[in-house]
Amino acid sequence: MARKKKLAVVIDDDVNLVDSLDTTLGMNNFDVIKVVNYKEIPLLLDKGDPSYIFVDLNMPRLDSLAFLADINSRFPTVSVIAMTGNLSKFGEGLEQLIQKGLLNKVLEKPFTSSDFELLLNQLENKSYEVETVGRGNILLVDDEVEITELLSEVFEKRGFNCYVANSAKEALRLYDEMRPECVLVDIILVDKNGFWLINEIKALNPDVVIVAMTAQDHQEFRDRLKKETGERKYLSKPFSLDSLNQLARSLEREIKK
Repeated sequence: MARKKKLAVVIDDDVNLVDSLDTTLGMNNFDVIKVVNYKEIPLLLDKGDPSYIFVDLNMPRLDSLAFLADINSRFPTVSVIAMTGNLSKFGEGLEQLIQKGLLNKVLEKPFTSSDFELLLNQLENKSYEVETVGRGNILLVDDEVEITELLSEVFEKRGFNCYVANSAKEALRLYDEMRPECVLVDIILVDKNGFWLINEIKALNPDVVIVAMTAQDHQEFRDRLKKETGERKYLSKPFSLDSLNQLARSLEREIKK
């Protein structure tokens, strides 16, 4: 039985940041409500009972104290995480808000995808173990920059040298130049599909370790992957930190063979 998704709300006028957090939360089995205009807050908060609210307290025209008081009244069990790049503006106020139970944590901007993933795992009471694995080289291919950034941060922490490409043609050029032992490639790319790229890379090196990334986790996809490329390994989207840990261990074993 599929695990029921939790709901998270991200409130920030930085659209790129909101989209990045949406990607990370989605990978961790969350439904996400995105708010980039303070006027949308009342309407969107009526759509569900969130587990977490990530809010920029410096958002233009947002009355932070009134907002936090309203959230505490409407959702007594929600965890509220303040995101701000100007801690000095609040002085000791943030600590007082935490003591009053209006705020749970503060995430100082700018932060990385790994910083956010670490915070999320702390909130979920999951251990965030950075596993050291043998050094290897991996090419990460996805046309979504946020995903390649996240993957790069995760694999670098585990001892891999990472190369990143956001299109199939760029990936093929980079592979031919760098010849990494492993390639992690999304099946849906902007210029060519991943099946084409896998075959082109295997033509250069039949022994390369390739893992396909896909949101199509069903038998039809697995059959097509095997038929068109001869490959079996794939990583389902959205992926979690646990699944990336497992993949890192698997790739380490492949490299040592």
